[in-house]
Amino acid sequence: MFHCAQSKDCHRKSQKIEGEELQQDKLAMDTFECHGWLHITLHYGTSIANIKIEHKEDHILYCSIYIHEEIKAMIVL
Repeated sequence: MFHCAQSKDCHRKSQKIEGEELQQDKLAMDTFECHGWLHITLHYGTSIANIKIEHKEDHILYCSIYIHEEIKAMIVL
C-alpha cells in the first residue's frame, strides 16, 4: 500500500539529532487531510491486478525536494 506523500495521516514530526553541528533547518512539506492511498494486489499466475485508489481532497501538487548527488558535489560549504 502506498500513501500520498502529503497526507497528514502519514506525516511524522521532525526529530533533532544530538550535536549542534549536525542539525540543520529544513522546510517541511505542506500536508493535507486528503486520506490518499493506492493499493495494488497482484494475482500470481494470471495477468490480473486489482487496483484501489482513494484521494478525498485536492491539494497542491507534490514537488520533489531531492537533490542529486552531482549537484551536492558542486556545493562548497
